[in-house]
Amino acid sequence: MIREVIFSTSNKRGKHHMAPFGVIVRGKSLVIAPFRPSRTLDNLLENPEAVINYTDDSYLYAALVVGKGRYRVFPAQKVKGFVLQNALAHSEVKVIKIKDDPERPELHLKKIHEKMHKPFQGFNRAQSAVIEASILISRLGILPIKEINKQILIHKNCIDKTAGSNEVAAWKLLMNRLNQFVRQRKRK
Repeated sequence: MIREVIFSTSNKRGKHHMAPFGVIVRGKSLVIAPFRPSRTLDNLLENPEAVINYTDDSYLYAALVVGKGRYRVFPAQKVKGFVLQNALAHSEVKVIKIKDDPERPELHLKKIHEKMHKPFQGFNRAQSAVIEASILISRLGILPIKEINKQILIHKNCIDKTAGSNEVAAWKLLMNRLNQFVRQRKRK
């Protein structure tokens, strides 16, 4: 199973970085497998501690993917890291094993501390569509553009039927990034 989260890392100097990430859950084991290059990977190699932030803010996923994420953080309790202020819950983790790979290494994580902040009220379909589209947009240049466009059309239906203003704004950010990518490819 893969859980979509906001993953928080920091480098040796304490500068934090937030990124949407799929955390692989294998029983009690947690694994991330970032594609190279990755600031998340670079930070974890410098400081093997991080925070998994669980949030229902789908706009934040989209904003972070397109480089426009604004958020507030506070220091983690048990690791050298930062917690997303509006997280529903978070897990503080340490890297315990690295399976190196030139394209996509696997980093195995151990939970050190976990805290609930507020209740989860459930997703609407548009929030899920924004998260799926965020993943697709993060794969621009990796996946074929035809496949991305095909999937975007499927998810757009959920936006049209169930989106609130937050999801509409997130979708607009993602589609602007997609259109920018397509225009840049046409110029080449």
